[in-house]
Amino acid sequence: MAESGPSQAPKRPPWPLATAMKAMEKTLSSQASRLKSLEGRAGAVEKKLSDCEKSAAEFGSRLDSKRAALESVVQEYGQLQRRLENMENLLRNRNFWILRLPRGRRGGVPHICDPRIKG
Repeated sequence: MAESGPSQAPKRPPWPLATAMKAMEKTLSSQASRLKSLEGRAGAVEKKLSDCEKSAAEFGSRLDSKRAALESVVQEYGQLQRRLENMENLLRNRNFWILRLPRGRRGGVPHICDPRIKG
């Protein structure tokens, strides 16, 4: 009678274990290369995002300066419009003394030969 104790476990051939380990190594290698590829792509995307943020900030500052310039132009346009309206009113009312124009030949108010102005 043969004794089968703990020291006498049945031995398995090493080939199935080696085959399983090779399959596991192949899977790990595949996963590692995929992870490396994803890390590279993530780095490229982060760089593009950083560049986009820089471009947006630069565009924003340019836009702010152009907005300020446009605001100044609009303000000056309003002032010129008011001055023009005042000048038109002075000409319409013949208040030439306010314009400090020289007097006419006979010392009177100078006449304007403009058909648009009646009077």
